[in-house]
Amino acid sequence: MKWLLTFLIFQFIFLYGCEKRETFSPGNGSNNTGNRLLKVDVYESNGSSLFPRENILVELYNNRSDFIYRDGRSNFGYTDSTGRKTFEGVASGFYYVVASDSGRDKADSVSVPASAVVSFLEIVYY
Repeated sequence: MKWLLTFLIFQFIFLYGCEKRETFSPGNGSNNTGNRLLKVDVYESNGSSLFPRENILVELYNNRSDFIYRDGRSNFGYTDSTGRKTFEGVASGFYYVVASDSGRDKADSVSVPASAVVSFLEIVYY
């Protein structure tokens, strides 16, 4: 009897663990649709504090060649008074990001996973 009870408990745990659960998938079912947000924050550092930078050009490149030659950017915009540029409708993938201010360019990269709704990147001028 004890063996049967153990077996039934094991079967319940096994079947429940294998049950397909609904997962969140933004958009129309495709994980690469451009429905994500990428928030890029740009700051200036004085050594001990960070200050948001307004009106900084932020550019997105979705391949290395375009990034290197600064050709074919996929999106761009300027930071607001809080130092943030929010890109809407971003597809999942890997992006090169360039923040430009009067000849001072800072570059970084960010991966926007298929499972993400919002991704963040901080760029700091020293």
